[in-house]
Amino acid sequence: MSHTQMLQQADPKRWKALALLCTAGFLTIMDTSIMQVALPVIKEALGYSQLNLQWVMNAYIIFFGGLLLLGGKLSDLFGQRRIFMWGFFILTLSSLFAGVAWNDMVLNVARAFQGAGSALITPAAMATIMTFFAANPKEMNKALAFWGLSGAAGGLAGIFLGGIITEWLRWRWTFLIYVPIGILVLFLSSGLLPKGIRRNGRIDYAGAISVTAAIVLIVYGIVIAEHNGWQSPSTICHCRSGPCYS
Repeated sequence: MSHTQMLQQADPKRWKALALLCTAGFLTIMDTSIMQVALPVIKEALGYSQLNLQWVMNAYIIFFGGLLLLGGKLSDLFGQRRIFMWGFFILTLSSLFAGVAWNDMVLNVARAFQGAGSALITPAAMATIMTFFAANPKEMNKALAFWGLSGAAGGLAGIFLGGIITEWLRWRWTFLIYVPIGILVLFLSSGLLPKGIRRNGRIDYAGAISVTAAIVLIVYGIVIAEHNGWQSPSTICHCRSGPCYS
């Protein structure tokens, strides 16, 4: 097949779809930092202790990092668009609960589900980009560059927007802002994104659970090391993904 024929087969909606996927990448990374400025206000509003306040961020990071592998497997088996949309549904719903949280436990659980939703979104979006631009290596390089920049921009914008939202609105809008954006992304996804390539196979549930649990424990160990120290027995046990014995 000639290069021209490959270009002719490229999806005409691919650049619009890329904008949507980069928005998704922007949002998932922004969610790691947008509430940083609001943490003192959240502490006072929900009665967090200084020690437990870190879990507003840690709950998201642990489940985001820990479930990425499972999210990639699910997108391969069930199609990238389906998993992408499920991820955004989870992210949007959990953002709503985070925004109306009435105590610290509700907020922590909602943040964990936000991380889980982002762990479905990210690998599905990445696989969709690879599918869209496979016909043209030059376009692929541009698309991946935009994807990388969207994540970097999300990390920087989170702190900036978090300060503005906390100052002019309320801390709850650092989470509620995802609700209308998530609904819009879900609305556009069905028209812009292909169903994706589904690969034959099945989920090894025991293996998926054990591997995911191990990754979650490793990420958890890395997170708590900042507070407990790398030589702490709790850190060592979690990073080894094994039981702790006293």
